[in-house]
Amino acid sequence: MSGGQTILSDEAFLNVLNERLQRREPTSAVRKGDGENIVLGYGLNTAFPFKKYRKKMKHYNVHLWDLALQLKLRSELVRAYQKADFLGISRPENRSGFWQNEEFILDYFGLNEKPFFDMNFHFQFIKQPDKKELLNSLAQAMISEKKIGVVSHWDVSPFLKMHGSEQVFRLTLPKRRARFRFMSVRLFDEIIEQLSTRACDADLWFMAAGPYAKPFCQAVKSGGGFALDIGSSMDSWMNVYETRGHLRRIAKKYREENEF
Repeated sequence: MSGGQTILSDEAFLNVLNERLQRREPTSAVRKGDGENIVLGYGLNTAFPFKKYRKKMKHYNVHLWDLALQLKLRSELVRAYQKADFLGISRPENRSGFWQNEEFILDYFGLNEKPFFDMNFHFQFIKQPDKKELLNSLAQAMISEKKIGVVSHWDVSPFLKMHGSEQVFRLTLPKRRARFRFMSVRLFDEIIEQLSTRACDADLWFMAAGPYAKPFCQAVKSGGGFALDIGSSMDSWMNVYETRGHLRRIAKKYREENEF
């Protein structure tokens, strides 16, 4: 429970999403991680120190002197969370580090009435190492036989073709902690415009764009489309598991359990 509301199980949430997708109901489902908590909480609560905020700006390819982008990112994050159909948050038993202040963020920005799902829900979209199948069959059904839009530094069209799907549109961003490549207000606005205009060109959109995925999902929804924030799970579609600790652990466990 959080704020008096239940956090949906992964299976229940996948069923809800599949039903909405079949009805072609405009949808934005976004996650709020520790990085987003730092962006939102810095300056409001001493639990979010400047050194952590500075580190996240580097992760997100934001110059520290680009105050316009920092303010825009923060305001657009709040707007995306408030307008999302579903919000992914940490479960109470997992609230360590900057998730300890989950309730503060939810209360301050008026998010306690949102339908919640587990912020680690995107694990369901992780691909089995060295195979084409996802770990979850319901998630696999969502990526199969569809026209799909993608925002990511990865080109996942070969993977999607293996599931009978077509990558009909792709927008790229600099990958996390890119050297000499920075986000800007101009690029942000251009992407928002393209997504809202082309939202219905795809059956659904998958976002792997860090904090930018949240307003991008909202842009797709505003254009009548369906968007999911799956983050680093998309790395596994390229058979890449070294980019995050949880991907390394999942790949190691899977390979150990499936040795012959």
